[in-house]
Amino acid sequence: YPQDNNSMTRAFFNNSNLASSIARLSIAATSPPPPARSDPAVLGDLQQRLQTLVEGSDRLSSWTYAIFWESSIDIQTGDSLLSWGNGYYKGSDNASTTASASEQEHRKRFLCELNSLITGATISDGDDAIEDEDVTDTEWLFLVSMTQNFVNGSRLPGQAMFTGNPIWIAGAHQLAASSCDRAQKANLLGIQTMVCVPVDNGVLELGSTNVIIFDSQIIERGRVLCNFGS
Repeated sequence: YPQDNNSMTRAFFNNSNLASSIARLSIAATSPPPPARSDPAVLGDLQQRLQTLVEGSDRLSSWTYAIFWESSIDIQTGDSLLSWGNGYYKGSDNASTTASASEQEHRKRFLCELNSLITGATISDGDDAIEDEDVTDTEWLFLVSMTQNFVNGSRLPGQAMFTGNPIWIAGAHQLAASSCDRAQKANLLGIQTMVCVPVDNGVLELGSTNVIIFDSQIIERGRVLCNFGS
């Protein structure tokens, strides 16, 4: 994820319906929505569904975040593409940070610039540290995900879309051994379970800092919540 702040914030601003996805950006609710590929009403409803999935009961509440990767076509190449559609970040009691002081400054600066983009406020020298709290590793993974996209068949979301089959990887060793660099990076940032489920018009990704054993009911619940045809 070696992107500079400017390129990341540009990607954030150009993506669809992103501002409402970050709970820590309290001003997001009043910001003008960026251009959306899909119906904004559908994406807004989707975020509620993702929240329902992550904030569910019993084992369903063990998820740290949920992301909907939206399927589209790259107009330049004609390839199928997965890019950020919406997401919900819950966090975790055991979330931590392995970032150095300079890396934390980078993360906080990124959040500060997001606030500036959303509100139109000017960043002053005294506003560099927008948050007193550290940006945890899992929160950073979620934020950086907003700037990413995957060609159909690449990385875990693309593989799930291409094959039509869910992918469930549980355990730090399994994630570290994955051929997908996103799974490897997620493992380094504290994620111990990553799930990708092909759903209506995209892929649902779930991540957790806990080891969660495969459960077909979770997959089915995700499919139902992300199926807007039902």
